[in-house]
Amino acid sequence: MTNMIKLSLGAPQYYWSRQTTFDFYQAVAASPVDIVYLGETVCSRRKELRLQDWLDIADLMRASGKEAVLSTQVLLESGVEVSTMHKVTNNP
Repeated sequence: MTNMIKLSLGAPQYYWSRQTTFDFYQAVAASPVDIVYLGETVCSRRKELRLQDWLDIADLMRASGKEAVLSTQVLLESGVEVSTMHKVTNNP
């Protein structure tokens, strides 16, 4: 029995422009990464990408043979942040 090691890539921690983010994930799609964590995990005021944008990137990752994992903020301090988390987690 052999253990297969998988390589994962966490969600970006820095604020990037919309285009830079899409360009980054185009490069990730061609990389050997197996699992890609997507989403805004740092600051709710970063609104460059909407949920549908993250879902589109997830589709790109899946089409490239990668597992896409949607991520949300860990520390939720407002009703808006909780609402955003519910939108992500209720997505089929």
